[in-house]
Amino acid sequence: EVLTEAHGVQIARLPGVKRQPHENLKMAAHRVLSQIFDMARNLVTFDFGGSEIFEKAEEHVSYPGVRTVYRTELVCGHLDETNEEGVPFVPDSGIGEFIFKDEEGEARKYCWLSEADCSASGINLGARGNQEFS
Repeated sequence: EVLTEAHGVQIARLPGVKRQPHENLKMAAHRVLSQIFDMARNLVTFDFGGSEIFEKAEEHVSYPGVRTVYRTELVCGHLDETNEEGVPFVPDSGIGEFIFKDEEGEARKYCWLSEADCSASGINLGARGNQEFS
């Protein structure tokens, strides 16, 4: 993810959303597809039964001394490699970029990466080791 030029910050992470109080995992995953990637929900098959949950506790940036627990739930999905016209979503090179503007007008750029590229960039693809849950 790359924020606008004004911020000039590059953040290596998977696309995601904060789950709304009325949403379940399935609804939130489909919201990622529609809002960030502008894709129809039938183009990706999710494995909701194999989702992974992990938590990370760290000091809150805005409130020094206050520890915050961030709970993340990852779900894997399989992308149909072509759309209805037979055009591939992921080029042979593996590089394909999406630009998304959020509600505040912040532009974010996403790109397709292999599992090896994700690991090299420090992107967490799952829970590691023993996890403590609160």
